[in-house]
Amino acid sequence: MPSTSPDSKLGADAAVSHPASITTTWINFAALLIFALTLILLKHFGIKDPGYRMAAVFAAIAVPILLLERLFTTVGLRGKFRADPGPEKIIRVATKLLGIAVSWAAVLLIFWIFPYFRANAGPVYEFLEAVWLPFVILAPVYVWYVDGISENAKEEYYEVGRFVLGQWSSIDRALLLNHVRAWLVKLFFLQFILTALTDRLNGWLDADLQRIFFSNPYAFLDLFIDAMYLVDVAIATVGYILTLRLFDTHVRTTEPTMLGWTVCLICYPPFYNALDGHFILYEGNLRWGEWLSGFPTIKILWAAAITTCIGVYAIATVQLGIRFANLSHRGIVTNGIYGWLKHPAYLSKNASWWLLSIPSLSTASTSNAIRLCLMLLCLNAIYYLRAKTEERHLSWDPVYRDYATWMRLNGFAAQVKYAGEAMAGLIRQSRASPRKK
Repeated sequence: MPSTSPDSKLGADAAVSHPASITTTWINFAALLIFALTLILLKHFGIKDPGYRMAAVFAAIAVPILLLERLFTTVGLRGKFRADPGPEKIIRVATKLLGIAVSWAAVLLIFWIFPYFRANAGPVYEFLEAVWLPFVILAPVYVWYVDGISENAKEEYYEVGRFVLGQWSSIDRALLLNHVRAWLVKLFFLQFILTALTDRLNGWLDADLQRIFFSNPYAFLDLFIDAMYLVDVAIATVGYILTLRLFDTHVRTTEPTMLGWTVCLICYPPFYNALDGHFILYEGNLRWGEWLSGFPTIKILWAAAITTCIGVYAIATVQLGIRFANLSHRGIVTNGIYGWLKHPAYLSKNASWWLLSIPSLSTASTSNAIRLCLMLLCLNAIYYLRAKTEERHLSWDPVYRDYATWMRLNGFAAQVKYAGEAMAGLIRQSRASPRKK
């Protein structure tokens, strides 16, 4: 998207080129296609076991992306393997495996202790039941190989293992603390996202889609929304689980501020349940379908706007691919829809809430409509703060700083600004030119 602004306006920033993206668009959409085919096969063959359903979805998304990135990109570790099977390497690899085991044991222990996690950990256990054996077999091989090609063989799991072994004097505390924060993210979101995936996957695979589609003229919209949210949670699930240094999907840094964690976690259960139940009840007594029931043309256009918003939301997740994760820096995505908007998911999701709930049209009273709008604006403000804290966190990376500069000059908002300036210039020029008599 080349800029249409005059060179004089760009100054020193004009030298900033479009930063390379950690993800590849066609690869992620190829995985989306394989995911869709996997859903068709699961439904056709009547696979009912939730653990195998989740494992099949996980493989359908993860395997194509990992394989195609390995074949067609330079992402990930590519160093020459160092064959040094001495006692130092054996101890180091064993220490890393201890760190992995302790990290997972800590998560499962918390799932077992606290009531909230106990009530929602079922899908986690079902998934682990389906994948634990290949994980146990492959983990030592993976760690041994990555240790042999990494420039810095002493990473987070190594520090965790050393901490457990009591080697505290020389531990890299910053690396250990970042690992703890990253696994707190995994702890909180893993049970949530696997539960959401189980519910949406079962709902989609067990539903009579043909009957639903023909039940009313706008049933396709409900199916489309459900499908897009299924895509979102499926890819997010793979993202939270697949944090592997070999494929450059590991967590580089985790959000360090309390504000960043607060505005993120408040958008998810159980915290959002309290917020939605007592503070942000923005939905009125009139839905968009009822409001536009007598205006079929406008209703179609409104449905198209909702479809666009939900579609953009899902596409944003697909673009992130297996590097999706809240509160985490796992590489900078600059291509696809992120070449137009810095926060396409947040913008589209918040816009869809206004289109679906239309709080300004409450039939109770004008004051009630204003009150509902103010509550939805409060929710919008939370997402604005999420966007700003994410930008602040990612700005530690010079690639993101270049991306932010490039977007300021070339993004969608910049193009609208340049078009407006050009239009204003044409209007001024037409007014200034002498009129023919």
